[in-house]
Amino acid sequence: MDNSHNKRLEGQKRRGKIFDEDLLPFTNLSSKELIPMLKNNNAQKRTIAAKLLGDKGDTESIKPLLDQFVIEKVLYSRIAISESLVKFKENSVPFIIDILGKIGNNQEKELPKKYFNKKSFPLPRDLAGRTLAKMGKIATPFLIEVLDCERKIYDDFAKEQAIDAIGAIAHKYNDYRALNSLISLSKKHENNKIIQWKIIRALSGFKSNENALKIVIKILNKYYPIELDEYCSTYENSYFENIVEIQWEAIRSIGQIGIINNEINEILNSFERNKNIQIQFALKIAKKSLYS
Repeated sequence: MDNSHNKRLEGQKRRGKIFDEDLLPFTNLSSKELIPMLKNNNAQKRTIAAKLLGDKGDTESIKPLLDQFVIEKVLYSRIAISESLVKFKENSVPFIIDILGKIGNNQEKELPKKYFNKKSFPLPRDLAGRTLAKMGKIATPFLIEVLDCERKIYDDFAKEQAIDAIGAIAHKYNDYRALNSLISLSKKHENNKIIQWKIIRALSGFKSNENALKIVIKILNKYYPIELDEYCSTYENSYFENIVEIQWEAIRSIGQIGIINNEINEILNSFERNKNIQIQFALKIAKKSLYS
């Protein structure tokens, strides 16, 4: 075993990586004994505690796991906590909903400057959202409640992360129950470009769904000026911010949804003269997906 491998292994251990044999000395511990281990200074022991608590299925462990999830810094311990929370199924979902957007600082706070060049649905960057996406269809009713809630229980940031999770679930599990809630949210937040962009991206997971396609087109039509100079006298400058990001995301979703008709042909052809590189890239991939 060379020195580089040893160094890599040591680095993984510091980040909480464990092997099956590491669990053996702790398997007979009770949940009550394991819960304090979630705060241990040794990251491997935190991973061991998280994994075994998930295996035991004691619902009293959910809150301590969530508390540690919010503050956990190392990779493998975070993964172990997430996987254990998934094992609790609907029992843990309401707790995870409450921490949407509150873990770390990796969430999207502005729109990306580059097209997402993958056929898969992008993983939610928020750790709570990613965990809910792993839950699959179990999480959908709870996520719908976040989108539909009229009270100020959930801020826009929590709703954005819920949208991401809904899109991932739709893509992987063909669960389209949240569509009406996405439509309603789009109307309520028609001037919030991040929410509009996230809805467009989420709808890419709604394969062959005509209503999803209609919403993508409706949002695209609002942000449709192909030659911006023609519109400078009509709209304020703030209107132009993030237009191309919304356009290429809409083009991508059109390709992913996979429905071809005359309206789609006209929309895609209208972008042929657009000079934005990312839009042209999205257009090329969408057309390949639809027509090949």
